[in-house]
Amino acid sequence: MAVAANMLMEVGEGLQWLWSHVVVRLLAFLSGYFYILMSGSILIVYAIAREHQISLIVVGIVLAVGGGGNFVGTALSPLLQRRVRFGRALGWMLVLFVLLWPLYGIASAPILLGITVAGLAVVDSIAAILVSSYRLAIVPDELQGRVGSVYRLILFGSLALGQLAVGFCLDRFGILVTVGLLWGGLIFWAGVVLVHSAVRRAVFPED
Repeated sequence: MAVAANMLMEVGEGLQWLWSHVVVRLLAFLSGYFYILMSGSILIVYAIAREHQISLIVVGIVLAVGGGGNFVGTALSPLLQRRVRFGRALGWMLVLFVLLWPLYGIASAPILLGITVAGLAVVDSIAAILVSSYRLAIVPDELQGRVGSVYRLILFGSLALGQLAVGFCLDRFGILVTVGLLWGGLIFWAGVVLVHSAVRRAVFPED
């Protein structure tokens, strides 16, 4: 009982710190939405392939191209991080997300679908590394595990619920409506980051 009580107290401390830090709190829910988008995008790709009779081999190639986009984004992230303030760089990534995401609504050909998947993978990787790096830099060392556990709970909870919601929307309303609903969420988060002064001015501690 003492161990369980101690664990609950530590989780509570992590939750309290996360909730009191406005930027990290916002980033936790933003990251959760990214998880919904990127896991949902795989379902969207399969739905597009089924609707336009694209073979599973081609789908595999498209997703592999997306993996290449992840590598490119990972390589570019440190360069961007050194040259651009965190808040501004994150805002740029969200704007690119807003511009690229609607391509899923018109991506009936494998080439355009591959470009869309790869472009979003690049942007997602950069944004994810920026956000993770900021969180690790800003959270006190003694609270890394506690805050990180609450953070991951938000992420994986969003992942599970997001896949369910995206799958339901695709089955019930189709590709265009699903893409549009997720795009609306992207526009909302881009607006929050671009307008929120604390996020917009956020910098890494060493800056």
